[in-house]
Amino acid sequence: MYLCNQCEYKGSRTALCNHKQSKHYGLRYPCDQCDFAANNSSHLKKYKKSIHVGIIYPCDQCDYATTTRGNLKQYKELKHEEIRYPCDQCDYAAAKLTSLKLHKESNHEGIRYPAFNVNMLPTIPQI
Repeated sequence: MYLCNQCEYKGSRTALCNHKQSKHYGLRYPCDQCDFAANNSSHLKKYKKSIHVGIIYPCDQCDYATTTRGNLKQYKELKHEEIRYPCDQCDYAAAKLTSLKLHKESNHEGIRYPAFNVNMLPTIPQI
């Protein structure tokens, strides 16, 4: 884990670099076809493919369709394969690993996330 020297953010080396560029230096990646601006180049690429190119990924088992391959994979796991990620500390089972991680942090580790503000960092209880 790498720590940001300007705030309390921590993440991988690449994530920290992206964080600093977008949050502290104001770097944006503008779309050349509209007014949208992304925080990083990969988000811009996904945006352009889904909005301007119109690439659609249909589900082969129902009428669902989405603009990203990752969303389709996640949808199929949730709706058709019923993949669940069980908590090893209680009876909870999540549809996504990220949901399980948030569950464990908030229910078993005491970490609280502020509601409706993606720019805020989680609070960790003081020991």
